[in-house]
Amino acid sequence: MSVFGYEQTVKFEVARDLLNSRRAHIAADLGRERTKVKPDPSAIGRLQADMRAIAHSIRHLDVRDEAALDSVIAANRSREFASVA
Repeated sequence: MSVFGYEQTVKFEVARDLLNSRRAHIAADLGRERTKVKPDPSAIGRLQADMRAIAHSIRHLDVRDEAALDSVIAANRSREFASVA
């Protein structure tokens, strides 16, 4: 049984929330692209691939891998919040 503490738990939740937020933005972009008069199939394919990549990242988050959680957080936080962390 692995032991993890409060900080790892918070980092896990933050990483998951950031990935879900990114997924929501991509889903919105995908919806807008699909409703265009002439949707761009390559844009739709790219957005779908981005969604799959995020889903894969979420499935493979591990509360015990603090370095990976830090990496996900650093890669996905917005510039507005960069000074907070």
